This record gives sequence, structure tokens and C-alpha cells, in this order.
Amino acid sequence: MADSGNGQFAVLHYWRRCIDPIGESKSDVEIIEEVARRLGYDFTQGKTHDEWARIAFENSGVAEYISWEQFLEKKYFVVPPDPKWKEFPLGMRPFYENPEKEKLHTKSGKIEFFAQWLYENFGNDPERPPVAHYIPYGKTWQESRFHEKAKKYPLLDMSNHQRWREHANQDDSMWLQEIPTHKMWVDGYPYQPMWIHPVDAGKRGIKHGDIVKVYNDRGAILCAAYVTERVRPGTVYVDHGARLDPVELGPRGIELDRGGAINLVCPKENTTHIPLMVVSAFLVEVEKVNIEELKKRYPGAFQRKLNPHIGPSYESWVVG
Repeated sequence: MADSGNGQFAVLHYWRRCIDPIGESKSDVEIIEEVARRLGYDFTQGKTHDEWARIAFENSGVAEYISWEQFLEKKYFVVPPDPKWKEFPLGMRPFYENPEKEKLHTKSGKIEFFAQWLYENFGNDPERPPVAHYIPYGKTWQESRFHEKAKKYPLLDMSNHQRWREHANQDDSMWLQEIPTHKMWVDGYPYQPMWIHPVDAGKRGIKHGDIVKVYNDRGAILCAAYVTERVRPGTVYVDHGARLDPVELGPRGIELDRGGAINLVCPKENTTHIPLMVVSAFLVEVEKVNIEELKKRYPGAFQRKLNPHIGPSYESWVVG
């Protein structure tokens, strides 16, 4: 059972299994249960999934509107908005009207341009100072074209949520495969598009549809060049969410991926005192590759069974 919504508009869903598990795949709950069991804990506490779903339902407030039996039949419930929603204060209005009484969650209780708690705990940290301002790079974060590292990797890779999928979900949807900004089919394989400006493509001898390698010190992926003026010179663009299709394994793990999974190239480092998840704006270099030479060098990777409509699939990895 899961809830989804925003503010006053929420929906409670009752999720059922759509298909039987394929291979050794498990649901999120089953994975958590298995991990807990190996750690010596009973995550289920002797209750079934349906029993836990009912407990969640009865403690959600929805039981005031609909019975458990009615909910099971309908499978969802749209939570009505609070009838007094128009009386709720907007944003920071209470602070605006009475700043002494309605204080903010800062040390001073006011809007702070100088973060006092941040300064007390971490001082004048050069990578996260108490006064917010633009910092091109620091000791741990160096993904900037102003940094010396840009001489080796001069292109700034932008990686956003793709228009045609949600993370990896729908990456293999058959009806999306003919959209060239979703996948570019070259030699019978659906490559992830890499947008590149004609100026940068020309410098590297790259033409629209060429197979290219996008790489840095962390790893490398293969993409199909999508040459366009819709990106700025000095910038390339590879959406995240493509499925893995490893070509080469090495000391760092996957050294080269045919599927175009940009996570293999994006930073893994943290800044000095906070967890940092950076999935966009990092330095790379791009070069055209000879796909026939790669096929000879890695015959196993290029001879995997592919679905003719979606490329890598369950058949590509599971045998028997």
C-alpha cells in the first residue's frame, strides 16, 4: 500500500502484484525482509503483507471515510481536502505578520543570509560557507571548466530526467524506441543519445549517428552522437536512466558500458561535510569509436541475445 500526493491532495493505493517474479527478482518488501533475516531480525513480526497493509490503512485516517472491505474493492481512495483549507496560513505569512512570535527554524528565528548554525558546526568551510555564493570548485568538488582538470576533460556533461522515461522505468518501452531523443538505433542496437554542439562534434570528427565514447577518470559509456545546436558549445547532454549493458569489467567495476548508463561516469565524491549526490554538470571527454574493432575485442559483450524491438532484455542476461 502506498500514498501519493502533494499537500492537501493525496491518494491511498492498494498495490497488487502485476506479474509473477521473473528469475530471482523480489519486491522491495521481500528484499528488506531477506536483509533483516540475515541480520538476525524479524522484519515481518509474524504478520503477512496484507495484515501490515490493513494496519497502515487503519492508522492512516482513511478508515474514517471508508471501510477496509470497501477499500479492497476499490483499490484506492482520494483523500478529500480539509474543509477549512482556505483558513490555513500561506507560506511564511505568519512570520511576516508577527516575526517575534512566529519565528523561523533558524538560530536567530529570522531569515539568515549568514547561517549561524552552519558556521558554529563547520566554521567557514570553503566548500559550504555560511554565506551562500557561487563556488566554481573546491578541495573535493572539481567538476568545473575553470579547474585544471578541464584541460583533460573539457566538456561539461549535463544529465537530466529524460522526457520519455522516469529514471530507468519505461527505458525499454517498445512504443518509445523509434523516438530518436529516447534511443538512436545504430546497427541494430538502441544507443543512448548524446547531444553535442556541431562545433564540438566537428573538432572531434563526429557526425550525427556516430558511436562515441563518453568518459573520464571514473569510467566510460557508449552513446550515439545527436548533433544539434540545442546545446551550448562546451556542453554535452546524456539523460540518466539507461539500462546497463557492460562491455568491459576492471578494477573500478564496469569500465565500459554499451547501454549508456551515465551513472558510471558521474561523481561519487562527497563535499567536505555533507553527502552529495551529483547527477549533472561534470567533466568528460568524448571521442568517436570504431564499433567493429570493439566487437572484435569484446565478442561476448556484442554477441548477447537482443530483443529486436527493445535491445537488452531479460533474455540477454538469464540463461535457462
